[in-house]
Amino acid sequence: MAAVEQPQPARPVRTNPVPSTSTPVNISSQCHLDPTCYVKGTRLLAIEADVVVHPRCRLSTDLGPIIIQHSCILNERCILGFDKELNPATKAMSSSSAATTALDPDDVSHDDSASNLEIRIGPQAYFQSTVKLQPPCTIGDSVLLEAGVTLLPGCSIGAHSKICAGITLPPGTVIPEWTVVYGTHGKMRRKRQENLVEESRLDGMARERHGVETLLKLNATKTLSTTGGGSKEKRASIIRSDSQKG
Repeated sequence: MAAVEQPQPARPVRTNPVPSTSTPVNISSQCHLDPTCYVKGTRLLAIEADVVVHPRCRLSTDLGPIIIQHSCILNERCILGFDKELNPATKAMSSSSAATTALDPDDVSHDDSASNLEIRIGPQAYFQSTVKLQPPCTIGDSVLLEAGVTLLPGCSIGAHSKICAGITLPPGTVIPEWTVVYGTHGKMRRKRQENLVEESRLDGMARERHGVETLLKLNATKTLSTTGGGSKEKRASIIRSDSQKG
């Protein structure tokens, strides 16, 4: 008597695929994103050519994309995007406008409507150490943010402006072009002049960028060779040598 074939149980059908938690990136081969930087989030991280991101920076795209245009320098421990662990106080802050309220990724739906919560940094911007940007935020061309500056949601900084060390700008602050912000809580402002001093600063920044990039690459190569660093292909994807440029 032939054996009766037992029916196989139906396989469950997954109707809602698990969303990817990896960060989509568009990073130029002519920039340096240090291997010790912490990158997280599910929206776009775009970094253009000749950008130098120093060690221990944190880039979070949980709330919206981060776009860093060419020739920028971000020094150590800068934080771009919402970081609940390092900035717990921002969630408790209130504002008269919902658009400028400090947001929590857990409170924002993951759809295209959140794309306006981007951080966009213009060409040749220079961030000293421990600068913090909360989305949304717009930084103009050649802006200088000194050490410890914090920009809360909705801030916009005009081209060639300077925010002095340790200042926290309130939500929704708009700074015109060629403005210096200083004093307690950034309430003091004065107009800068378009002159050769700014051109000299930008030339010096370009020299610093190339020198620092070389040093960071050498240090990153040493770190990876000491710790193993994974496969040769993985190391090559992290350390972008001069031979890869162009």
